[in-house]
This record gives sequence, C-alpha cells and structure tokens, in this order.
Amino acid sequence: MPVAVTCQCGSKLEIDEKFLGKEIPCPDCQRALPTTAPPTPPPLDLPEYHRTSGLAILSLGLAIVGAFTILGSLLAVAAGILALKQIKQMPHKYEGVGIARAGIIVGGVMTVITLLALFSPSILVDSYFREIVYGPRLHYPAAIAINDRGDLVSLKRPSSDWGVYTPPTRTNTNIDPDDVILVNTREDAFIACQSAKLEWNDDNAEAHRKKALERLQKSELVNLIGHLRGQPLPGDRLPFDVEKDKKDVKDAKDAKKVEEKNQEIIFDAYVGGQERRFLVRFLPKDRTKLTVLVAVSRKSNFSRLEKEFRETFDNVKVK
Repeated sequence: MPVAVTCQCGSKLEIDEKFLGKEIPCPDCQRALPTTAPPTPPPLDLPEYHRTSGLAILSLGLAIVGAFTILGSLLAVAAGILALKQIKQMPHKYEGVGIARAGIIVGGVMTVITLLALFSPSILVDSYFREIVYGPRLHYPAAIAINDRGDLVSLKRPSSDWGVYTPPTRTNTNIDPDDVILVNTREDAFIACQSAKLEWNDDNAEAHRKKALERLQKSELVNLIGHLRGQPLPGDRLPFDVEKDKKDVKDAKDAKKVEEKNQEIIFDAYVGGQERRFLVRFLPKDRTKLTVLVAVSRKSNFSRLEKEFRETFDNVKVK
C-alpha cells in the first residue's frame, strides 16, 4: 500500500510501505526522503461494557416461578452456581453476582420447604391452615374450670401449645356441646371433656362404654374434626372382661385397678380425612352422670402424644 511523503525540496511522492524506515533518495534533489513509519495512534479510552449474566436472571426466575416444585427449585440452584462460575471466568463481560446468589438462596430455601411439605404436611402446610381455621377461636387461660350441671370440673392444658376452643353458636340439636375442647393446631390433636346422663340400669362398665360412645358420636368434638358420615364409632366390646379380671385379683385394691383399666377405650376411626386414634376414658359419678374424657390425634402421632393425653386425664378433677 503506497504511503505519501514530502521531501524538503517540496516534492511529493508516494512510496510503497515496504520501504518505510529505509534511506531512499529524492529523485529531484537526491536528499533522503522522510520514510519513518508514522506513530501508532493511542487507543480510544472507552469503558468496558458489562451485561448481567443470563444464567443469574434464570436462576432467580426459576426460584420464584418454580417455588414449591422440587425440580424448579433445584434448577434455580444449579443455574445460580453456573452463573457465579461464568462471572468469575469473564468478569470483564458479565455481572450479576447478587442476583445469582439470591437465586441460589431462594431456590435452596424453597427446596427445603417443599420437602417438608411433602413428607411432613402436618408440620407445615396443614398446621398453617389449622391455625387459620381454629386460631381466632382459641384462647390460652392459666387454669380451666367448668361448671357442669352443678359439678365443678377442672383440668390443665398439657402445654402452652394447647388452646381452649370457643365453638360458634349452633342451632343443630343433633350436636351435643362439650364442656371444654382443647386444640393443638401444630399436632392436629384434640382433648375434650363431655358429660352424659346415666339411666337407672346403666350400672356396669359395658353400659358406661356404650353411653360414652353414643355421647362422643354426637359431640361437638367429632363435628369439629369432621363428620363421621353416619358411620358408628367402632368398639362393640370392652377391651377386657371386667368380671373375669376381678376373679383373678387377690384384693379390693387390685380389683379397683381392673375397674379403672376397663374404663378406657382405644380405637381408630377415619374422621376429617385422616385416620385417627381415639383414647376415651369414662368416669361414672353417683350412678347419675358419666364424665367422658376424649383425646384424639392422627394415628401416626398418637404414640408420641399418648403420655401427654393420659397425664391430662389424670389431672382432671370433678367435684
């Protein structure tokens, strides 16, 4: 490519760029032509252009849109990790570290929440909705005392997680109100105190059991948990043969223990969309009235809560 040069004598010539830096005489005055290569112009001082990593944006988007879906949350974490790696390798080109980290954190948290919701729904999702349903009607007194048709019934809440339920006003005569209902929204568990009137011939454990189940069948507690859809509660027989057990004991003290043992029923029933286990204890008073104590929880949780149920029953006092 020819380069234009001007001699001291005023002659203007064009020489091939391959002769730049070499001594070439001017054809007119024989002086050396200025063949030095022109200096390279300095580069323009332009700022580098950064753009937000698309993987970072994808990570945060998946974390939000794919919330409560394990696949979406895991993909969000993976995209965030790839985004951080991309930004580290090309810091002059990509940015968005904060967005990528946010996608990883949100995706990880939502993955944990989703797994808890799938494998332990009673801990999270169900508990939240139960709190919405029962929470406004629960209060937490230090002591509980009920005047049950002239008798004073007192009991204690098993722990601070239990609240006293205030049922709405009902006109349905098929539902018998309970003296008190305790609710643990986190555990989906209930304890109730009920009373039933005894007839003159209801003077044995079998009659007491039937009366307790009849009372429970129409109770506010069962209505609160979920209707039985017309199905009777199970348990047509006592868990023990009272009279036979009494013959096998040696003294009156042991006979009383047998009697107390046979004042309890444990059975399973499908209520409120869940298989539940009931613990029922019935305490006759003066052959005129039966105090019925009921504890119920999901069958899978019953063994963990049984001790708490029994301690509550043992602390109930009827005067």
